[in-house]
Amino acid sequence: MANGFVSCDIVMLTNAKTKINLIINTPLGRESFFDEKAIRRSAMQHGTPCITTLSAATAAARAIKALQHEELKVKSLQEYHSPEELS
Repeated sequence: MANGFVSCDIVMLTNAKTKINLIINTPLGRESFFDEKAIRRSAMQHGTPCITTLSAATAAARAIKALQHEELKVKSLQEYHSPEELS
């Protein structure tokens, strides 16, 4: 952070006309707190999902891969826990 401004490439990119579909940012240390805040704010303003942990990034990557190979099936919780589904 220099002079109160975050010099972060991802914030500049999210503000540009380039469409970013997903941000994975795993901050480490006290100094990254300010960058993280700017990145999350910019992502939220542009409707871009922002993942901040490695476990969430792994889960997202697996979900994206699964969606490339099979169709998304949406069910209610009741459907998942119905007697027919449990047998």
